[in-house]
Order: sequence, then structure tokens, then C-alpha cells
Amino acid sequence: MKISALEEYGLRCLIQVARSQDKGPLSIPEIARREGITVDYTTKLLTILRRGGFLKSVRGTQGGYLLARAPEEITLAQVMRHLGGPIFETGTCDHFPGGATQCVHLADCGMRSVWVGVTKHLFDVLDKLTLASIMENEASVTAFIDKTVLEV
Repeated sequence: MKISALEEYGLRCLIQVARSQDKGPLSIPEIARREGITVDYTTKLLTILRRGGFLKSVRGTQGGYLLARAPEEITLAQVMRHLGGPIFETGTCDHFPGGATQCVHLADCGMRSVWVGVTKHLFDVLDKLTLASIMENEASVTAFIDKTVLEV
């Protein structure tokens, strides 16, 4: 499995906004500086996240971005689905037929079952992780995962 840059940096930008929530809106240049990415790319990410209902924008000289919902209400699964969609779509089989017009395993595929199952379990885990649960330090997040998530 590979997480795209859009998913990784989108989630990181969302965490930056969440961590600054009580201090007021966070500007695009400040988020870009904190994450070491360009202002243009940050703008693209924040626009996608705003359209997804994760952020709200505040206009003006002291404007920027705030979370649209509490960090406890935003799951990683919601964010990842919005930024990247499912990891495996059953239609993928139509796009990788090899040299044939359709996949030779289309009728009975063990691999499709693997990818569908892995995707389901991954999103079961991501549904249990909220933005609030990953805003702590790494040790706290690891303990939370060990306690809560690995029961899946």
C-alpha cells in the first residue's frame, strides 16, 4: 500500500489547523511554512479539504482556516476517502487485463478477495482513529493504536 502525497500532506495540513484551533485561523503561508511545502500546493490541499467539509475559511487580514468540526468528529477514514478514495476498487480489474481484453481471473480471483479484505480492514482501523487521537506525541498515538485499534 502506498499513501499518496495528496493524502499525506492533506492530513498533515489538517493536523496543523487542528493544533492551532484555539489560537484562531491559520493562514496558508503559515501552514506551508510549517509543513515545508509550497503555498500553491497548500492552497490546493486546503481547498480540497474545505470542499470536503473538514475546514472552513475565515476572510480578512487575520483570516485563514479553522476546522469545520471538532477533531473528535473527524476520522482518518473520512479524510483519506475524500483525499484519495478507496485503496482498491473492484473496477481495477478492468484496467489491468494484461494482453487480453479482460483479466483472465475475472470469474474467480483470489487476489481480488485479498485487496478487498485488506482495504476493508484498513478502513476499519482508520474509522477508529480521529484527528484528536493522532494530534498527540508519537508515544501517545502508538499507545492509543495498541489499545484501541489492534482489536480489529
